[in-house]
Amino acid sequence: MDAVLSATGAAVVRAISQDNGDRLSQAVVELWQRFRPHEAAGIEADLMELRQAAAEVGSSPDASGWRALEGLWRLRFRQLAQSNSAGTAQLLRFLDQRLAPLLAAAEREAPHPVTLEARASGHAVVFQAGRDQRVTYRDSDS
Repeated sequence: MDAVLSATGAAVVRAISQDNGDRLSQAVVELWQRFRPHEAAGIEADLMELRQAAAEVGSSPDASGWRALEGLWRLRFRQLAQSNSAGTAQLLRFLDQRLAPLLAAAEREAPHPVTLEARASGHAVVFQAGRDQRVTYRDSDS
């Protein structure tokens, strides 16, 4: 559950400035209205601030500002789940049905920069990939 919420918090931060950011904000506010209604108005304001902060941080998702925003929203989603353990199944269902499709659309549109670095010495072999990789490796002694 924690991994799902952490990924959701980070994805919300990355997706908030995409084309469907308004629909995403509405879904997050709806989520808070369902599970923590007394905080829903504050979440709406926080999402507007998040959108501004995301615009100010810039386009590089590797920037420390992005990591800070993602950490904050991971914590918010984790706190949401911890405050309502009886509704865990409902929360997961909401994330899957309402939020995940919006996040998935934003993830497909968002650029995914990849930085790889490796050092090998001796008889070491390094295989790296930014996405899918298929390697067939045969030892010369076979």
